[in-house]
Amino acid sequence: MAKLELLKPKVKELAEKLRDECKKSGCDIIFPQTLRTIAEQDELYAQGRTKPGNIVTWAKGGESFHNFGVAFDFCPLVNGKLDWNNLELFKKVGAIGKSLGLEWGGDWPKPKTDLPHFEYKCGFTLKDFQNNKVDWKKFDTGVTSPSQIRLASLKVTAQEGLNVRSGPAATNTKIGKLNFGEVVVPLEKNSGWVKISYKDGFGWVSESYLT
Repeated sequence: MAKLELLKPKVKELAEKLRDECKKSGCDIIFPQTLRTIAEQDELYAQGRTKPGNIVTWAKGGESFHNFGVAFDFCPLVNGKLDWNNLELFKKVGAIGKSLGLEWGGDWPKPKTDLPHFEYKCGFTLKDFQNNKVDWKKFDTGVTSPSQIRLASLKVTAQEGLNVRSGPAATNTKIGKLNFGEVVVPLEKNSGWVKISYKDGFGWVSESYLT
């Protein structure tokens, strides 16, 4: 199994906490994947495309958060054996991980849904990681960052409804609208914007219209 020590300190801490919280709830998990090299990612990407096997990733080398030590995969253990087909257990672990501030691949829209996957980006984008524009101090333990702030369920206060956008800014594309009084569960905060689950993916809404 992959070593958690290969992850960034904060991500390692969250993975260990996930394992502990799962155990308390009666579910054991292991971590088959943590950090991957670019070469390992390219090898995995080739599976199901230029090499035999099923497609297991949509990311080439340098396009996966695994390549930066901020993502890991898990699998439930049932009677001491890996159980890759237990949807209910994956959902259970997914909910626990999200409560800790992790992003769960099980929430991603098809065909990229990734039940075993968690990542912790601290508000940074893939381009930020690729261009080394990441404040790595935020991945140290004991540092509070916007994506670590977990909020209770909130209600929409905008009488005429609240726009849902593709990113954390008013300049991003409008992808939908929430009704007045609708309840949302925040996943992340970023400069006055709140990330939420929306339809088959994610959206961002202005924090100013939530209470």
